[in-house]
Formats: sequence, structure tokens, C-alpha cells
Amino acid sequence: MEKLLRILAASAYGKAISPENLISDFGGGKEHAKRIGALFYSLAQKDPKTLAGCIFNQWREFFSESCDYEEGSGKLKRKKTLQKFCTDMGVPYKGVDVERLIFAVHTYYAFLIKLIAYAVIVSKKTNGGNPLSEIPIMTTVELRSHLKDLEAGERFTSYWGIRNFPEDPYFTWYLHVWNDALADAVRRLADTLSEYDPATFRVKPEGARDLLKKLYQFLIPGDIRHDLGEYYTPDWLAELTLDRVGYKGKAKERLLDPACGSGTFLVLAIQRKMQYGRETERISDETLMKSILETIKGIDLNPLAVTAARANYIFAIDEILHYYPRGREIPIYLADSIYPPQSSNDVSNPNVRRFHTVVGDFEFPIAVSSEAGMSWLAQFLHDHIEKGFAFDSFVEKLKLSKKYLDDELFDDSGEASEVNVEILERVYNQLTELKNQKRNSIWATIIKNAYMPLFLKGFDFVAGNPPWVNWESLPDGYRKETMHLWADCGLWRLKKKGGMETILGKSKRDLSTLMLYESMRRYLKDGGRLGFVITQSVFKTGAAQGFRHFRILTDHRSKEIPVRVESADDFTDFQPFEGATNRSAMIVLRRGLPTTYPMKRYTVWQKLPGKSLRAELNLTLEEVKKLTRRLPYHAKPVDAKDKTSSWITAREKALDALKKVLGKSDYQAREGVNTGGANAVYWLKDVEPVGKDPHTGKQLIRALNLTEGQKSGIRQIHEPFLLEEELVYPLLRGRDVQRWRAKPSAWILMVQDPKARRGIEVLKMQREYPHAWSYLKRFEDELRERAAFKRYFTRKDKNSRKAVETGPFYSMLHSTPESSSIGNWRSYRRRRISSLTVRNGRNLPRWRRR
Repeated sequence: MEKLLRILAASAYGKAISPENLISDFGGGKEHAKRIGALFYSLAQKDPKTLAGCIFNQWREFFSESCDYEEGSGKLKRKKTLQKFCTDMGVPYKGVDVERLIFAVHTYYAFLIKLIAYAVIVSKKTNGGNPLSEIPIMTTVELRSHLKDLEAGERFTSYWGIRNFPEDPYFTWYLHVWNDALADAVRRLADTLSEYDPATFRVKPEGARDLLKKLYQFLIPGDIRHDLGEYYTPDWLAELTLDRVGYKGKAKERLLDPACGSGTFLVLAIQRKMQYGRETERISDETLMKSILETIKGIDLNPLAVTAARANYIFAIDEILHYYPRGREIPIYLADSIYPPQSSNDVSNPNVRRFHTVVGDFEFPIAVSSEAGMSWLAQFLHDHIEKGFAFDSFVEKLKLSKKYLDDELFDDSGEASEVNVEILERVYNQLTELKNQKRNSIWATIIKNAYMPLFLKGFDFVAGNPPWVNWESLPDGYRKETMHLWADCGLWRLKKKGGMETILGKSKRDLSTLMLYESMRRYLKDGGRLGFVITQSVFKTGAAQGFRHFRILTDHRSKEIPVRVESADDFTDFQPFEGATNRSAMIVLRRGLPTTYPMKRYTVWQKLPGKSLRAELNLTLEEVKKLTRRLPYHAKPVDAKDKTSSWITAREKALDALKKVLGKSDYQAREGVNTGGANAVYWLKDVEPVGKDPHTGKQLIRALNLTEGQKSGIRQIHEPFLLEEELVYPLLRGRDVQRWRAKPSAWILMVQDPKARRGIEVLKMQREYPHAWSYLKRFEDELRERAAFKRYFTRKDKNSRKAVETGPFYSMLHSTPESSSIGNWRSYRRRRISSLTVRNGRNLPRWRRR
């Protein structure tokens, strides 16, 4: 009855803050999205000499490390959906800059989040009314000042004492290019948003976390989000993960999500802690608030995700917000949980940790060793630089404020050590110079957040859904910086220094595996449990052999700590994620205990016949359980002498029976030819011979490129084109194979030198294969845009720092002498393995080979 009365009362005063209403007013294709989207796109800058340009370039660097950004943006340029997306955001499609488009859309979405949070949180303090109603009557100058205060967090600090919301260094850039047109667009948007009643937000607090998620899903089309590697974890899967690790929400239980996204795991953990604290521990709301802030923390590298996660965190504690301790931060940080600032390798300067940005490297004293100390020092630096204080004055005031640093920078006499003063002076001078260039205001915030993972340790639980980003899709610089971590974690071995094995090697490794091992090492206490949603391939594939050693090294790499697999859940029978094709699973590990086999808690989830488990249905865990059956399997290494070998999984009795037939395989599996994401260029159809070329004397064939079923967006050539017959081979796909039989249904253009492992030399192509050369030139831009080509066939010149190509633009991957040998074939894309022996057919004309 009470909830019904609240609903009736709220609906009487204005629109409900619901996903449906917000999408109707502010979603893609709506007036506000088009107007502000177009303005943000046109005003976004890349010039590093301006603050707005610096912000954009730093955002690109951060964002590209958190998702399949480079590969995804390359796909988007060829995707038909992009045209509609541009139209929906008011941006011209022709010649669109995809990076600027994504940046503009993220800025728009972040702006909406902050206005919604402002309306909800401030109205709670003022007991009604929508504070956004004052914006439409402001002048351009007044509005900029108002938004500057909002972006700086002044409103949230003054009303509730929240220090770091929004604390958004990336999506405040619009204030530095402010103009009348943008002010008018903001006034109109705020006028519409002021029609909403903030009180309706509290009618169904359990649905608050869905609000921002659904708004973003409808703002950016699904296939565009997915190309960027953005998938939301369904609540039921997050609930199951928390169940599996044993998180109940006790007051002293500490939990970290090192890739928190928009905060799904954190919000569910808060709800558990509130319920357990009230119903079981019977603690006060004030104690409960302190417990939540001290024990539930998150990290993410995506600036937009952090803004959304902080908002969702605040919404989750809305019921007890009156007990928020003034001056405390929302414990969610914009940082790299895998590779935070590193100690200097310079023996003459060992007392610093270094952090790289687009405006230079910043160094902070190792002596700063706490969250509170780093947060306070960064703000103290920023405030004194903005006010124009000399460094000597800063140091004197620092001495008077040393209580905030817990004596971290000071010796027994109360003086700051000479070494630490020198380090701080360098930072102070750097930030002062940036201020003089009008490129400051954001760096102290970025630096503070970046260092926070260094101080987050000793968690009882680490839980989350790490980014499933393939090694080959990571930025080149990030791969080089983190290469030693992959080796230290045992995830791979470098075979040839500088050789293709080093670069390609086991290139199908995933960033999620590195995050898993680094999270256990950095953040989990001995005896603590980690639960990650992860790809099922880590259990079954040879490429994941390093993952299955299940041990970690201490910080100084001097001691090995065993890790026990406590449970695994296999979801390969259905897809938990909207629009995804990955084979999903979940693993729970415990630090400090060895793994023993058979592992007796391998649960296979199977969808019941006729039931729907679509991710967009927002099912609860109990609903998913009713729609599935769960088979209790055991798991063990297929090779009893090698505990890192692939797992074999089956019911207990079946596993015992399989011992009799297990043995070492006579075959070595290799990946077939990989086009690097351009199948629609290399795959051919309607192939037929047409005679010889009168100039080269080579046999020619006529063909069309095969675009059906391809996701790359590469255009179809409608007129048949000529190719040299000796470069065209039968293409064997999974659909072409049955037991004892293979019948290719397509062809592939092979322009690779398998020994050199790059494309046939350009001069040779032009001289001996002019028709193939002419055909490939039609797709030169698309082939150069392939993420795989940029990764493996370009490098930066040491002097100019420009990209230099190390192979022709049509180079392919994984084409070795074995690719064309007689051998055993099997499909790796099909659930049921089909295998047979195939020949290369050297005694037949290539266009006829079967």
C-alpha cells in the first residue's frame, strides 16, 4: 500500500524517471540527441596544443586499452549501421570521423548521467522540486558557470559531502569550447528534463541500476557497441558469481571489481550488504554506510563506465544517503587495474612511480602509500597551482598539513625529505607549465585516479567480468609495456626475440586472463576468492595452457603461491550476453591452496527445450534456473602427466571410463589461413577458367568476392573480375565437411609468402600477378585498416615515430608451409568436431581442386 501511494503521489507531479521515458526524449534519433550530438561532434578537437585536444587524445589512449577500440572502430567505418547512427546523432555520414563520433556520443551520455544524478540527489536534500528548472532561464555565461560548478562536484559536495562525483576529467571538455549554440541546446535539454519528477526515481529503487544501462543501450545500436567490445553483464550472472565466491555482504567482507563497467557487481554487492547488515547483523544505517564505502570498491579504464558506475553506486545507497560521511569519495577509480604506474627503472631515481600521459610522464614519490594520502596530495597540488602559489609556499603549507598524509613524506624531524621535495617540485613545475599553456585543470584528477590501484590490497573477494579483448587488438604500446606481465604470469613464453613467433605466437590470448592473474596477485588476500566471467576456451584449448598452471608470483617475483580452482560454470549451450558469439563460462579461484584433480564442481548449464534465454529479457537468477538444467560434471587434465593440458569434462563415472582411451595425440593442431578480418576480400565464389593472359602466359580465372555472411561491411564487386589461377585455392569451411567427406563451396585468394609470413613482394605481384594486384588495390584502404595488419605488419620508426609497414597491405596471418600440406582437418567453429584427411591436390589445376 505504501509503495502504491508513493507511485500515485509521484505521478501527480511530473514524468517518471524511467528508461522508457528517457529513451523517448533523449535517445538516438530524438531532437536533443541530434542537436547536442552534432554540436559536440563539431566542437571536439584533436589539436594537442589545446586543452580540448589533449583531453580527446588522452581519452582515446585510455579507451583503447579498455575495449576492442582500434579493431572495432575499423569495423564501424565499413558498417551499414554507422550511417543510421550518424543520422540519429545529427552527424553527417560522409567522411565521418568515427573516433570523434564516439567521443561526442560518450560526452552526451555522460552529460545526461550527471544531470539526472543532480536532479535526483539534490532534490532529496531540498525535499521536492526539480533543480534543473532553473537552467532554462540562465544566460550563456551564467549557464557555463553553473555547469562548471556541477562538473567540479560543488553541488554534490555542498549538499551531501560527496567529494569525487562526477570527477570527470574527460567529458568536461565542452566547457572549454562553450558558445551560444551549445548553451541554447543545453537549455532546451534541461527544460525537457525538468518536466521529470525526481521522486519517482525512488518508487522502485531496485530498478535504478537498469536506468542508465537501458538508456545507453538505446542510445548506441547494439552491433556498434559489440564491435567496440561493450557487453553488459546480465544481473543473474553477476548474482551467480557472487553466490559462487560466497559473498554474503557481512560488514567486514571486502570486495573489489577490477573491471567494474557501469557497476553491476558493485550495486548487487551493496544490496547484499544492506540486507545482511539490517536483517542479520542488525547494525545501524550509519555503520552500514561506512562499511559500504570501506569495503566495496571498483576500478575501470573506460571514463564513461566510471561516471555511470559512480552514479549507480550513489543511487544504490540512496536510502541511507543521509549518513554519508562528508569528504569521503565514492570508491570507484578511473585507472588500469592491470598496469598501474610503475616504479622507475632508473637506478639514479628509484623513489618514484611513473605514469604516462599524452602531455608527458608524471612521477610521484613511492612514499605516498595510501588512498587518502594520494587523493589529498593531488587535490592540494591542483589547488595551489590554480591559485598561483610558488613551490616554496606549497612546501611550507604541506608541512602544516602533514596529518593528511600520515607522515608518508616526512622524516622523524617533521621535515619533508629532500628526495621527495625534488620529486614534487618536478610535478609542480610540469603542472604549472601546463597551466601557463592553458592545458591544465584535469591532470591532477587523472593522476590521482591512476595511482589508486597501488593502494587497494587485501580483499576477501574479487569479482567481475573482465574485458574480453584479444591480445592482437590491444594498442601496440600497451602490448609492449605489459609483455613482461604475460610472461611473469606464465601465460606465454617468448620464443624468438623480435621474430614472428614472438608477435604472433599464441596470439589468441585474451586480456581477461592477464587481469585474472594480476588481480589475484595484487588485490586478493591469502585465502580470498576470485570469481570472473570468462571465456570457456581457458579450460579446453591448447593456447590457454599457460592459464592452467594455477599459481601466482608475489610482488617481487620471489615466491610462488598456489591457486585452487573451486568451481567452474559452463554456459556454452546458450549465450548469456546480448548479441555475443563467445563461449561463456565462469571460474572461481582461491588464493593460497593448490588445485587438485579431478575438480568436482564443473557445472554445465543447458537450456531446456523450447525455452528462451535471450539476454534482453532481464531475467533473474531464479528465472534462469527454471529455464535450464545444470549437469554436475568433473574436470581433469587430459594428460595426467601434464596438469596444464586441456581439461576433459564429463560425469564422474564417464570420466573414469575415459581413462582407458586417453593418450597422446599423433597430430598437432594449427589454425588455418586467417585474413585478419577481411574474408569478403579474399573469399571468392562463381570461379571459372577463362584462358591465359597473353602477356604473362598465366592461366586466368573469373570470380566474384564472397560477402554473404560476413560482418566486415566490405562492398560486393558485382562485375566478375580476373585473377591468376595459381593464386586461387579451394576454401574448406566448417559447413563443407561431413564425416569422411569434404566438398569446398568457395575459394580463397592466397597472396601470402608462407615462408616469409607476409604478402608476396609488391614488385613480384605487379610483374607476375597484375590481375590479382589490380583487384586487391580496390580494397587497399580496407586492408590497411585491419587491426591485425596494423598490429603485425607495421612498426613505429625510432626517429620519426611514424608507422612503417613491414609487409604489403594485403598480407595475411598464420599462413605457413603447413597450411597447404596434406593433413588432418577439423572445424574449430562448430560445437561437434568434424575431421578428415585432405590433400593439396598438386596434380590438378587449382581451380578444379577438391
